[in-house]
Amino acid sequence: MDYVRERLLAAGHARLGCYSGRGGEIYDPLAGKWSPVTKAEIKTRFRNGDMEVLIGTDSMSEGLNLQTSGRLINYDMPWNPQ
Repeated sequence: MDYVRERLLAAGHARLGCYSGRGGEIYDPLAGKWSPVTKAEIKTRFRNGDMEVLIGTDSMSEGLNLQTSGRLINYDMPWNPQ
């Protein structure tokens, strides 16, 4: 998730949010950093359209209604601990 969000920032997307097991995070373009918020805040901002892109891990399947999204892209990243 961190890799994808940094690539999106580099591409010029500034209204980003993240939803993962570590909680919610919103990118603050004025401060140039990620600010922690509650998962409830992420849900509210997502429903209101305040975020351009919402990035998440599989924890998004726990109570987040993705039907309000315009597009859904599943990006499985390979993981090998060796």
